[in-house]
Amino acid sequence: MKRYDLDPDGKRLPVRFDTTTNGEYAPLPLTPGQQLANRLSHETVSENAARLGMGRRAFLTSTMGAAAVLGACNRTNANAGGRYSLAADAALDSDAAAATLSGDEFIFDVQLHCADPKAAWTQVAAGGQWRAVLGQAFPQAVKCKTGEYDCYSAESLVKESSWRCTAPKAGGPVRAGG
Repeated sequence: MKRYDLDPDGKRLPVRFDTTTNGEYAPLPLTPGQQLANRLSHETVSENAARLGMGRRAFLTSTMGAAAVLGACNRTNANAGGRYSLAADAALDSDAAAATLSGDEFIFDVQLHCADPKAAWTQVAAGGQWRAVLGQAFPQAVKCKTGEYDCYSAESLVKESSWRCTAPKAGGPVRAGG
């Protein structure tokens, strides 16, 4: 097991059909369809891993694991109007899964959260509750002075996350520098 493996038993699906929250609101409960998609995903993963003689965790971290979960979603939502485009054997064949799901696209997923530190919400009773939630959810809280919200401002966000990019030479890559 890797030192930082947070799921050694393979219980976390590679594609989540789940509720989550960052503390800004209480998440809605799972719909019956989401519950079914999760159940079918877990069943399919267990069956396919055993069929291929793989550990559940190894299967889940493969493209076949992702294909199995997306296939379970397709079965759950057969009449929903949209489907994940998967090769028929993608959940059992690594080459079919790779051909279906792999690519050379660069995916850069950034979720940015900022707030107006001078807005009225900071002055009302709930402002203290927000301060507590923000302090637990976002690491920049250590940069805020007690009772202030400046570390959550757009200006702070830009300052903390700015990258200087150099212009590419003809046909060359863009490089991020610090």
